[in-house]
Amino acid sequence: MKRITFLMVLILSASMVFAQINKNQAKKIKKAPTVKIDAAKVPQAVKDAQTKKFSGISEIKWKMKLIKKQEQSMNSYSAHFKQNGMKTIAHYKPDGTAVAVISHISLQNVPETIVSTVANNYPGFKPKQAVKIEVLSKNTTLFRLTLLKPAAKLILYADETGNDAQKANIGKEVMGEDESGVEESEDDN
Repeated sequence: MKRITFLMVLILSASMVFAQINKNQAKKIKKAPTVKIDAAKVPQAVKDAQTKKFSGISEIKWKMKLIKKQEQSMNSYSAHFKQNGMKTIAHYKPDGTAVAVISHISLQNVPETIVSTVANNYPGFKPKQAVKIEVLSKNTTLFRLTLLKPAAKLILYADETGNDAQKANIGKEVMGEDESGVEESEDDN
């Protein structure tokens, strides 16, 4: 009996140590350096591209992040604003090239093919939130759905036809990642 108790305590202790190691490793992941900046510090080419693509939007919060590529560092700019009452983020290169547009959308605007895929392939899950990701540099549109069911959460990336898509298809610069692999959340404001 003592041996069984000792073994159970040993197994429980070991699992707690491994859980603590994973928890500590998760804390080491930091977001890519992103700072809020004044519109006066945004390159004119970026502001012009934003005005051309989204005319009539006046309340814009600008952010800049430093993306490291090999030995070079490059600033990337993002405009955070509301369009049709929904949160939208447009990502730009310093020369004004639009890279991507990430828009929160209502569930009614999710293509029917994706709704069918969720119903058929993920029984019991219900869509809770939807985001449309237009990767302009790759001429691709993806949808990110947050699916919920009791005691479970699933993030699904799908293309417009309802096929599962990989997060990798989005592009590191869109997701706010540099070569270190850290990621910026588009929820940061």
